[in-house]
Amino acid sequence: MKTLNDYRKITGDNVITKIYNKARPLYGKNILHINSTFYGGGVAEILNSLVPLMNDVGIDAGWRIIRGMPDFFTITKKFHNALQGDPINLTSIKKKLFVEVNENFSTYTHINHDCVFITTLSRCR
Repeated sequence: MKTLNDYRKITGDNVITKIYNKARPLYGKNILHINSTFYGGGVAEILNSLVPLMNDVGIDAGWRIIRGMPDFFTITKKFHNALQGDPINLTSIKKKLFVEVNENFSTYTHINHDCVFITTLSRCR
């Protein structure tokens, strides 16, 4: 696993020092990333590098994967498109399914963090 110091030859001391200084207010904070896949998407590729680097600068960063059936991810894709301006029609069945998957996730993922980033759209294409 790469550490921030592994990039020192590329970025120089000044950049590494700036990163540590910027991270200082978050030192010891618990940050959690939640997304829908461990591999194969842009978010997963970023988190694979970002989470260890966050830990390296003193942030207590973690990563959880939300599980759901294909219908759940179709619904998250609808949210994604709606945020970009498309109309959205969520039937009561879709709403129920979305809530159920999130409730199930909450029973085995204990979230007691200072900040949580949720990106359930990374599996949708």
